[in-house]
Amino acid sequence: MGRSKSPRVGALTGLLLAIVLLWPLAQAWGEDGDEEHTPEAAQRQDWLAPVITAHYPEAGLVTSDALMPFRFFVYDPAPRWEDGRWVQRSGLDPDSLRVAVNGVDRTAQVTFYRNARCAPSWLELIWRLLLAPETPKDAACQLVLPFGGLVDWRIMEPVTRGVIDLDPTTLLPLPQGDVEVVVTISDLAGNPGQAVHRIFVDSSGPGIGSLSPPDGGVVRGEDTPVILSLTDAGVGVAADTLRVWLNGEEGTGRATLTGERLVLSPSPVWDEG
Repeated sequence: MGRSKSPRVGALTGLLLAIVLLWPLAQAWGEDGDEEHTPEAAQRQDWLAPVITAHYPEAGLVTSDALMPFRFFVYDPAPRWEDGRWVQRSGLDPDSLRVAVNGVDRTAQVTFYRNARCAPSWLELIWRLLLAPETPKDAACQLVLPFGGLVDWRIMEPVTRGVIDLDPTTLLPLPQGDVEVVVTISDLAGNPGQAVHRIFVDSSGPGIGSLSPPDGGVVRGEDTPVILSLTDAGVGVAADTLRVWLNGEEGTGRATLTGERLVLSPSPVWDEG
């Protein structure tokens, strides 16, 4: 008799576990009927916007590269139980993707890799750790295509995540100064997601001009200093990079930089000529 009760106890336990696990689904089904599992119903019940994160470059970066590429990762949040009902995932709308640089549309310079990732999965990380320890440190930013690239990602449906690459060109580089990249994309339910990423581009070197005497002028006094202007329209002059040569000889020690004024002092007097 003791053995005959074990199957009953196991069956009863399984039934109670099934009720606990399926109760939220049953509630959701009762609220909306069969429409709960249709794409149209998923769109109506999706109020979570896509999430966009920037992978590179680093926010606030100062660079001289006007062709600096940008990479973003976007995903539509997975279904979840929230406020007593299921929040569905309608999927991303690739046609809604827009990328602007300082308010100017640059979507034509963008590639959207559907259902790709910017980082390997944990299985791929273990594989690389064991078999490819020489993997570069920036592997977290490397593009991982769905199914190893065996499937054409350009036509994949539905789209639940993706990698967004912005690649400026020599014909249309990044502007100088403050650069603000704004990425927007919506899901099929119309919820808009947005990311704003800022860097600073300075591709022009400082300008040097003669203040006293004018260029080609004559210094009347042997102990008269030479004053130059040193200006930069970008991030400013890096004083520790200043080097001065006088008649082919190193003379940085005779230079004093104050703001945008560079003063070259005689030591003790200028040579003739």
